[in-house]
Amino acid sequence: MRKKNLLICFFILILAGLMGAGFNYWKNNALAFGLLPFGGKIKTVTYCCNGIKIKVGSPKGGTFMYSWITSRPYLYYQFWRPGPWALGTYSIGGSCVTITSECESSEPVQGTINMIGTSL
Repeated sequence: MRKKNLLICFFILILAGLMGAGFNYWKNNALAFGLLPFGGKIKTVTYCCNGIKIKVGSPKGGTFMYSWITSRPYLYYQFWRPGPWALGTYSIGGSCVTITSECESSEPVQGTINMIGTSL
């Protein structure tokens, strides 16, 4: 009986360890590729010549650039307006080329969005 209980405890510990590793899988892989997480309510949206500049509020906010070429949207695609909650990853660097007569002035942002998902 004691041997059976010991074996059951061993398998429970192995299973718990595998589950813990699975929960950290996404976070560790994203960080390995140089991607940082962000998430919060979309506060402001500015349209640029090369994409959309999105200001995200807390809990993990900042100002990010959605690029028409490199960013990948998921879920409800509501990143083009203030209000929805957003969650995703970004890489450091980027700029928003503002819409003027010739698209010539640029504003730096915290990072360029790699992937983004939003609420309704």
